[in-house]
Amino acid sequence: MKIIFSICLVFVFFSCKKTEHIEVKKITPEFSITINENDDGHLFIVQTNLPDTTELLVTLYDEDGIDWLGQDKDDVKNGVSIFGPFRNKNEKYSGKFIFEITMPVMFVQNEKVRKILGENGENIESPFVFEEFDSVGLEQKFNIEL
Repeated sequence: MKIIFSICLVFVFFSCKKTEHIEVKKITPEFSITINENDDGHLFIVQTNLPDTTELLVTLYDEDGIDWLGQDKDDVKNGVSIFGPFRNKNEKYSGKFIFEITMPVMFVQNEKVRKILGENGENIESPFVFEEFDSVGLEQKFNIEL
């Protein structure tokens, strides 16, 4: 009977250690876009507070958001991703457009990103979160003028 009691004490001790509360930091994704023009077209420099190595995809649409004009992807490096250059055949774009930034769903992000944002994106606080394939992603649109 003493042996059983000792084992129970050890079990209670370890189970208490495992239930320590670890506070998780919530992240509200932010994006700041700078557009640079060069001979090849327009480069979009996106600054963000998303973790480094987060995969981002951008799409450029016409002003109505109907016609898809271009797409590029990049990983966040030191809080920055660079997309482009975007151009229309031999001419640079001009006028009003919609620039969409998408963070693909969590299950395609690497382990480091999932650790920070949560396996199911539970650490992301944003009205731009979407759910697809039983996973969470982020999609935000910006009206721009070139």
